[in-house]
Amino acid sequence: MIRASEVFKHFRSDPRGCLADLREALDRGLAGKPGGLKPEEFSLTDLAAHFIVADGEPIGYEGLRLWASSGRFLEAAPVSTSAFAAITQRIVNAAVLEGYQLPDTVLSRSVPTISGKTRDARIVNFTVPLAEGKTLTYEEGQDKPTVGLYAEYVKTLPVRKKGLVIPITREAVLADDTGGVLDAARRAGQVISLEKEALLTQFVCGLVANCVIEKRKSDAAEVTSNLFLTTGRWVNQQTNAMADWTDFDDAENLILGNTLPGTERPPMLMQRFVLVPPQLRSTALRIINATEVRSGSTNVVASANPLAGLGIQPIVSPLVYSEQVAAGVGTSVAAGTWFYGDLSQAVRYYELWPLEVVEVRDDRAAARADILVEFAAGECGIPVIVEPRVWTKNTPS
Repeated sequence: MIRASEVFKHFRSDPRGCLADLREALDRGLAGKPGGLKPEEFSLTDLAAHFIVADGEPIGYEGLRLWASSGRFLEAAPVSTSAFAAITQRIVNAAVLEGYQLPDTVLSRSVPTISGKTRDARIVNFTVPLAEGKTLTYEEGQDKPTVGLYAEYVKTLPVRKKGLVIPITREAVLADDTGGVLDAARRAGQVISLEKEALLTQFVCGLVANCVIEKRKSDAAEVTSNLFLTTGRWVNQQTNAMADWTDFDDAENLILGNTLPGTERPPMLMQRFVLVPPQLRSTALRIINATEVRSGSTNVVASANPLAGLGIQPIVSPLVYSEQVAAGVGTSVAAGTWFYGDLSQAVRYYELWPLEVVEVRDDRAAARADILVEFAAGECGIPVIVEPRVWTKNTPS
C-alpha cells in the first residue's frame, strides 16, 4: 500500500511534478510495465487524511473523522479539498482507463481516429481527375499537363457526448471504500467504451439512416445517402451467404464494380477486413485459414487457398448481431449477415475530445449529497463514412 504521507511530501514541494510522476506511474501500471502503480495500491482514507488540509496542514485521521462526520473542523481553519481532488483524479482516471479497455471493442481498435474542433465538420479530400480523356502522360520536351484539383468532402453528423459522473462521498472516505470507488470508475469506463463501440457498429453495419453526406467532383450540391445501396451512386449490398472462398470473391468483385468519382477507376484496397457476428466466427476463420480448397464435383481439383495472400483480417463482434436485431432485423438474417472491404479506408472516428476524467466543481454537492469530490468521465465523437464504395454488406437472403 502506498503511504499518502510520502506522496504528500512530494506534492508539497513540487505539486505539478508530483502529479506528473503519479500519472506516469499509473500509466506504466496500466500497461503492465516495471515501476508502475495500480489504483488499488492507494487508500482513500489515507489520502484524505493527508491531502485534505486546513491552514496548509493535513487534517490527519482524527481531523478527518470530525470533519467528515460533522462537516466542520475548526471555526478558524477552513478546510480545502483541492489537493485531495487533484490526487484522486489521477487515481480515478487510471481506473476509468482500465475499464475502458474492453477486449471486445474490436471496431474501436480497427477504425482510425481523427481529431476535430467543431461539433459537425467537413473532412476534405482531393481527387485528381483522370477521366474525360485527361492523362498525366507527356512527351519529351513538353510541359506537364495541368489537371484540375477538385475539392471534395464528406460531412459528419453532430458529435455525441458519452459520459458519467463518479462521486466520492464522505461515507466512502470514512469507511475506506477504495475498492467500491474504483469499481464504479472501472464500470464507468466500460459503459463509455461499450457505448462508443455500439455507435461504431451502428454506422459500420448501415443501421444509421442517411449517414453518408458527401460532395464529389460531379455533384452540384451535397448528397445524403444510406451507407448500403443496391443501385445508384455505388453498389455495395448483395445477397451473398458465407459458405466458401468464392463468396469472398463475390464481395470483392462487388467493390471492384464501383468507380471512384473523378477517376473512373475501381477502388484500391489497402487492407481487407471481414466483420462477422459470433454465429459466423467458425465459418469465416475456416475459410480464411484453410490451407487447401477443392473445386469441381466430378473431376475434383485441389489447390492452395486463393485468399491466403490477401491478408484478410477477421473481426468478430457480438454487437454486429445484437445491434441489427435491436434495429428490427430478423434474427436469422442478422446471424448470417457479414461485411467485407477496406474498413480503415471506409470509416473514421471523428473525435472532438478523447476519454478524459475531470473534476466537477459543485459546492452544493457536499451539502446536498455529502459528496466530497466528484469526477466526470467521458468522451465525445461520431463515426463518419468517408468512402462507402470500399465496404460491402452481404446478407444470407
